[in-house]
Amino acid sequence: ENKTLRGEVGRLRGEREGMKAKEEKAAAGDGGTPSYLPPKTPTPSPSTAATPPLPPDDPRADPAASDFEMIPSPPPSGPSFPSYSGYTFWSSDFHISPIADLKDIFAPLSMSIIDKSLSGHCKIKNPPTCAQDLRVIDKNNGIELDSRKKGGCPNRLKRAFFDSYKNDPQMKNVDAFLCHHAMGMCEAFMGF
Repeated sequence: ENKTLRGEVGRLRGEREGMKAKEEKAAAGDGGTPSYLPPKTPTPSPSTAATPPLPPDDPRADPAASDFEMIPSPPPSGPSFPSYSGYTFWSSDFHISPIADLKDIFAPLSMSIIDKSLSGHCKIKNPPTCAQDLRVIDKNNGIELDSRKKGGCPNRLKRAFFDSYKNDPQMKNVDAFLCHHAMGMCEAFMGF
């Protein structure tokens, strides 16, 4: 048994040393490839790579025609996708920058954001985005939805927010809510 085990260990050591030698050759640029890698195949350089000839009616085939107009290809046929335009988002956020960026991105898509900002910097926007008529949630309780300061529970605050807005005409036009800072604010919109 010992002889068999010693023989196996010796064989494995020999294989390992052989692999090391191949790796060292490869590292030295001797053309040896480690056994765990596939053999190297030369890749053609761009100058030697064969490019298929252009058809004669292709405007790029005429070297004299340096200026040619690119004609867009027709749209691919297949299933049509819904239009992502015209959505309305609600934001009551403590950070004005993400919402300002999204307004710029969404405008060409005919999407709008109802911005009722709770940020202390909302006055510097033109026009100001400060929440004037926001009910239930304010700068004091919105960051953590913490109504315990007033003797209540966060779940009661979320329920009061939902009850206050569930029949609100402006809220009925909202398709989605934006939550950036603070993330806990997202819980206030879960009922919708």
